[in-house]
Amino acid sequence: MGKAEVGTPKYLANKMKAKGLQKLRWYCQMCEKQCRDENGFKCHTMSESHQRQLLLFADSPGKFLHNFSKEFSDGYMELLRRRFGTKRTNANKIYQEYIAHKEHIHMNATRWLTLSDYVKWLGRTGQVVADETEKGWFVTYIDRSPEAMERQEKAERKEKMEKDDEERMTEFIEKQIKKAKSKDGDDGDPQEKYTELKREEEQPLKLDIRLEKKFQPESILGKSALVTKRLSTDPDEKVFKKPKPMPAESSRSALDEIIKIEEKKKERANRKDYWLHPNIVVKFISRSMGDKFYKQKAVVQEVIDKYRAKIKFLDTGDKLKVDQAHLETVIPALDKEVLVVNGAYRGSEALLKKLDERKYCVSIEILHGPLKGRVLDNVQYEDILVSIEANNSTSTWWQGIPRALTDILTMKMNIFTALPLEMAATAIDTLCSSTLFMGSVPPQITPDITKMHFQYMTPCLNYSVPLLEAEKLWMHPKFRNNRKLAILATGWTNTVNESATIAMISKAFMCRPGVNFVIVDTAFYVDTLYKWSALNTDLIGEHLAVGLHHLIKAMPWMDIHLIGHSLGAHIMGTAGRTFKKLAGRLVSRITGLDPAKPCFRYEKTLPGLMQGDASVVDIIHTNIGILAKRGPMGDIDFYPGGAHPIKPGCLTIACSHTRAVEYFAESVYPDHQRSFLGIKCSSWSALKRRKCTLNMTSTMGYIINRKASGIYYVDVNGWSPFGKAYSDSLPGHFGCAKSKC
Repeated sequence: MGKAEVGTPKYLANKMKAKGLQKLRWYCQMCEKQCRDENGFKCHTMSESHQRQLLLFADSPGKFLHNFSKEFSDGYMELLRRRFGTKRTNANKIYQEYIAHKEHIHMNATRWLTLSDYVKWLGRTGQVVADETEKGWFVTYIDRSPEAMERQEKAERKEKMEKDDEERMTEFIEKQIKKAKSKDGDDGDPQEKYTELKREEEQPLKLDIRLEKKFQPESILGKSALVTKRLSTDPDEKVFKKPKPMPAESSRSALDEIIKIEEKKKERANRKDYWLHPNIVVKFISRSMGDKFYKQKAVVQEVIDKYRAKIKFLDTGDKLKVDQAHLETVIPALDKEVLVVNGAYRGSEALLKKLDERKYCVSIEILHGPLKGRVLDNVQYEDILVSIEANNSTSTWWQGIPRALTDILTMKMNIFTALPLEMAATAIDTLCSSTLFMGSVPPQITPDITKMHFQYMTPCLNYSVPLLEAEKLWMHPKFRNNRKLAILATGWTNTVNESATIAMISKAFMCRPGVNFVIVDTAFYVDTLYKWSALNTDLIGEHLAVGLHHLIKAMPWMDIHLIGHSLGAHIMGTAGRTFKKLAGRLVSRITGLDPAKPCFRYEKTLPGLMQGDASVVDIIHTNIGILAKRGPMGDIDFYPGGAHPIKPGCLTIACSHTRAVEYFAESVYPDHQRSFLGIKCSSWSALKRRKCTLNMTSTMGYIINRKASGIYYVDVNGWSPFGKAYSDSLPGHFGCAKSKC
């Protein structure tokens, strides 16, 4: 077959094919296939292989888009670094060289529509210096390699040292000039200025002539009394001079002057360009490690070469070696102890008294040493830090009691109070379960699904939707179907509007804007006689599963987290099993907060919450054996304070039963999400003795280790904050920035 004639479509197609570049609109990135014309691209889109690739893309479009964008950006930046270095280069020139490679990632497969959008993104993320000119966008590569960063830091430190020397020399010269003026008798009066004589037309001309008085010697008899009186009213200014007003600074005492001079000396001596100290809380402010660590709090474990430190993040537990330029100070709450890390009082412990947000400074009071009690104003934010050791000094009456004494008190309460109550509760449980098993107690009121609602909680208003119309939740303006969803069911006699459980957990979830928080309004079906309420849990759970099945039309099922306290835990267990029958899949996670014990003895009558109701079932046991179940029920069973029904700080079983809610609510706050550290126990006897030494741990509460299994012992406080893992380094109050309505 002969060659195509020059200029024909066939000739142009062959040239394009040989060059390797063809129209982007006929390229399929998922299949990595280039079609030559529109007809070929249409045939490709109808092929079976292309349809399979589209199904894969539909499962996780964000993942594919992110991978394509990252691969394109990595290739572009690698070419810029190797080919052009730190030279200012036209962005389009780099792009043309990049697409010359036949196997490159096309821009139409990335999240950037145009090259200009991509260049602006590079500039915003700090990877290049981007500037727009008449000839287009130009970029300059920013070298962030360790060698380049070290060179830059050395140059900055040298420049700062030179600048400090210049400032000291300037200050010395100014002092010498003032000293010379004071010796010459120069009072600092302004020099005389000669101006032109001008007279306004309306003002009359006045002539003021002052004649000097002639000298008159005094007579032997002295002056007359009349003359003396007259002279006393008008004294001669040349003989009697008025004293000059003293400056305001001279009113200070000599001791104040000495103190001020000493403070200036201390400020010059202790003012350093490094401020890192061990055991202080800092915030990571660099995006160089991605958004995972950005604005996250960490503890400085070790200081390296004054300017670098080894830190451990409070949320994730990850460890990094970072420069102090990537860290900033953390300001605690008022009346909390801080450590002064720079300036005249470097290394001193102080109490935070006042915060001035306009001037970015604070007022502190020195706590120790010869200057104890001194109040310092206008101390800059960056000069103070939260200190873990300083926070250890604050204590409550509970913390003042030795650990051994609190253990003895808890043990006595568990022996003399808890054991008799547990025996009585077991008898009641057996009686109730037997009557339900025989069917002799029918429910007083059959739950009606049309009267049950989902209530979406927001910082301002609550939005109620019937269970059968759950898909309407995503229509709420504050509901985001790309966020995780937490659904709470309460226990016996707890209603939506009058529940301390809901109040605690709802307040905590308001500090997590990335989570939609919803409550199951069971109306009055769990607010009747306990036997009837327990019997209603199965039917309520089935109705809830129907609502969940409607809800997954608007959001992914794997983002749903069910939470239940007491009877609510068993409602969530039934909901999880029924949801599996309806949707053919398990709910991602169910958290049981001290699941109720009475009437749930026989699984055939009331199975309640159990292992297998969700992909992960985690249980927090607090009032075990009395109002709640004793033995393990889920994949992960946490026993805060050990295998005893009375928890530290409680005097009643109701308090211990509510402790599970308080522990979980505390863990929802972002700063305390890893405060409860559980250690795996080899057996039940090891848990009772609190001798769990297996090298396996998992945090308890909102964040857990989904791969963990078994029973875990969690050491807790008898006061708030209850979590011991990081409670010494975190404030005792819980809160967050108020969301806008």
